[in-house]
Amino acid sequence: MERKVLFLAGQTILIVSLLSYLWVFHIEDPLLNVLFGSNYFGAIDAKWHFVGLNAFFASIAVIIPAWMLVTMEKNRKKLDDDIKIFFKFAEQSGQGFVVSDLKGVISYANHAFSRIIEEPGPQGVAGKQILSYYPKELHKRIEVEIIATVIQHGQWT
Repeated sequence: MERKVLFLAGQTILIVSLLSYLWVFHIEDPLLNVLFGSNYFGAIDAKWHFVGLNAFFASIAVIIPAWMLVTMEKNRKKLDDDIKIFFKFAEQSGQGFVVSDLKGVISYANHAFSRIIEEPGPQGVAGKQILSYYPKELHKRIEVEIIATVIQHGQWT
């Protein structure tokens, strides 16, 4: 991925440089004639500066987004690997493991949790309310104490 992006960035810079060269050296510019008159070498020098500046700005405009794209792709790949590792851990854990949103709707449960609550499988648990697996006496405590702690600290263990 990195090589492809950087190769395409290099190609783009070369194309911009070539187009700039063709534009500057093969199209008559009346402004250069006014500025430099019969000073041919001054005009050539100015034209090379234009080509160089175009290549420089093209490289900035291409390399920075390409580098950001490569960095974002690396971060995405690392995040995907971390999620796979966590999912593998959760699936192979012997302890019941469940993930729910703050409204109490279960989005994930592992096999151990489904065995504990005597459900046929984790798919049967997803989408249900977590409070339905607790006695009614604990519902208020969960809503007031545990959810408030999760909102305040970001987790509850």
